[in-house]
Amino acid sequence: MLQLSIATYEYAAVKVERMAQKQAMPGYIEAQQKKLGYALARAQDISLSARFDAFADNSTQGTLGVPLTDNNYLTAWQKLAEAGAIDEAEMDDDISIFLSPAAYAEGLKLDKFVNQDYAARKDAVSHASLPFIYGGRVYMTNLLESDATGQHDCAMIHRDAIAMAVQIEPTVDSDWTIESIATSIVAHVLYGSLELTWPQETAASVTMTDNRGVYLATV
Repeated sequence: MLQLSIATYEYAAVKVERMAQKQAMPGYIEAQQKKLGYALARAQDISLSARFDAFADNSTQGTLGVPLTDNNYLTAWQKLAEAGAIDEAEMDDDISIFLSPAAYAEGLKLDKFVNQDYAARKDAVSHASLPFIYGGRVYMTNLLESDATGQHDCAMIHRDAIAMAVQIEPTVDSDWTIESIATSIVAHVLYGSLELTWPQETAASVTMTDNRGVYLATV
C-alpha cells in the first residue's frame, strides 16, 4: 500500500502600500494576485519534475550532459509498452514527454522527427515545433531539475506514473493592514505528490514497480 503525504505548504506574498497604490497603474493589485497564483503553480511543477530521476525499474535512458538519440526515445517507448502503459502499440494524450529547452533543441536536429519523409509536418524546423515523438506529446519546460550546468532530468511518462493530491487549492487572500498602511496579499496551497507503483505485466507476477515512467537523462 502506498501512502501519500500531504505535507507541502507553500505561499507567495506581497504588500502594496497605500501610497504605491495611488501611484500605480489601474488594476495593479489584480495583476499582483494573478502573479502570485502563477508562482505557486510553478512551484508545484518543479516538485513533480523532481521525481523523474527516481524512476528506476525501466532503467535510465541517456546520459546527463549528452543529447538523447533516436534509440533512447524508442527504448523508452518499448519500456512503457512492456509495462502495459501503451495499449496495442498506440499512444495518446496519456503519454507525455517532458524535455528541457536544450533537449528540445536537440530533438529538432534529429532528421526523423522533422523530415517530411517521416512526419506529416514539413515545417517542424521553421516553426521549432515537436508536438509528438513516437506518439508521445512533447512538452518543453525550463522547470526541470538540473544536476549541473548542461544537464537536466527529463522523462517519458504515463499519466499514472505520479499522483498529486491538493488539500488546499491555490487560494488568494488579501486584507488591509493598518500597521503598514498597506494591502497585504498572500497566495497559498497545500499539496503532496507520490511516485506510483504498478504490478509487472507478467503472468503470476505480483512485483510492484515504477514502470509507468522512464527517466531520460540528457542536456
